[in-house]
Amino acid sequence: MAEGWVNLKLLRAMLRGEGRWTATKHLYGHVLCDSANAESFAKDIDVSAEVAAHEKLPSGFYIGAPVANTAPTGRLCFMKAR
Repeated sequence: MAEGWVNLKLLRAMLRGEGRWTATKHLYGHVLCDSANAESFAKDIDVSAEVAAHEKLPSGFYIGAPVANTAPTGRLCFMKAR
């Protein structure tokens, strides 16, 4: 239930033009952030020379682990060192 509320909250913010900005290294060309911290982090990595691409993972994504599942919020691809 709370997950649906968060998605609705993001949708309303996007319709108002809040929390969405154009990115150069994001897989979809734009980023929709749910907090000021997430937006600041995404903007920092978007201009980083070490980052090749980044994306925000969907809210239902998780990685199974022996102790408990973990739910990362994003994924980064780094440039290979030469």
